[in-house]
Formats: sequence, structure tokens, C-alpha cells
Amino acid sequence: MQDYFTFSQTVKESINQNLASLLREHLTGSKKLELIADGDSHDIYQVGQLDSGLYVALRENRALKELMSVEESFIPVAMYVYEDYCLKAESKHKAGKIVPRFSIGGMFGKIPFLLTEDMSCGKKHTLYSEYGGYFFNIVKEYRVRDGVKEEVCCDFGLHGVSGIASEDMDKLLDGDYAVESFKYFHPKNRLEI
Repeated sequence: MQDYFTFSQTVKESINQNLASLLREHLTGSKKLELIADGDSHDIYQVGQLDSGLYVALRENRALKELMSVEESFIPVAMYVYEDYCLKAESKHKAGKIVPRFSIGGMFGKIPFLLTEDMSCGKKHTLYSEYGGYFFNIVKEYRVRDGVKEEVCCDFGLHGVSGIASEDMDKLLDGDYAVESFKYFHPKNRLEI
């Protein structure tokens, strides 16, 4: 069985022109993908199904999307936040948690994006969250598949800039952060559309 990163790279290679075209239309704002879920700070859009049967979703951090539209210096910040999501998914996968089976960092021109497995499988399964705690954040997530409720982990790592150490944030905003240090967003590993 392939490790998480290797499987993600295999899936990346199978993204077809039709899905890439849908992504470009969404990212340019000319045609929106269907919103299938949202989390504390992000929206999840249905992209489509691959020939392998896997379903693909686009995850967008709402605040970072807005910041990038105003100030290009936030582009590396978005890449950092999305990279963090990928690494957390990989770690949780290794720990035996149910997470999206792949994470793909991508770029459309200067716009970073994050693709993951659509955990609803094209809206065949229901996803829902339980909220709680002091800030009323998501505390548990579930998927109902064939009448069976299972705990899943999807809403992690996209909480924006609050989790970035100040020295890393300064480097990111100044353009001094080496993109080559990324794993999923490294230029040779990311999807370019």
C-alpha cells in the first residue's frame, strides 16, 4: 500500500482536463463549483469524479481567498496554510484516522488551491459536524455512509493565519520563505493548471 504522499501524487497525475477546466472556471470566478460543505473557516466545493472512481473536492479558506484578492503578499501564506493541512492529513492518516485519502497542492497562475477527496462521495453520503467548546468550533465530524455513522477528520489546518508563528509570517509576507521547503506545494509536486 502506498503512503499518503505517494498516493496523493498518483491521484494528482490522474486529474483530467475536464476537472482542470472546472477548477479554472471556479478560480477565475466565471463559474462556481457546487458548495457541498463548509467548516469553521473554509468552504468545500464538489469538483467531480476521476476515472478511478475517487471524488475530488476543492477546499478554500474564505479569509485567505479575500486577502489574496487584495494583496498578493498573502499568496505564500495561503500556500503555507494549505501545506499545513496536507501534512496534518498525512499525520492523521498514519495514526489510523479517517481523513480525505489524498491532498493535492495546486497553482493556477498565482492562485494556490487545495484539492482533497470529497468525503461525501459526490453527495452520496452525509457529512455533519458537532460544535462546542468556548469558541463553538467544530469538535467532531461524522459521515453517514450506508446508514452507518463514522467519525471522520476533515476540518483541520485551514484556520488561517492564527496558527502561523510570527517569524514564519514575517518571512512569508516578505517573500523570504522558501517554497522549495514545502512538500505538497513544492513546484515539482504541486498540480499546475
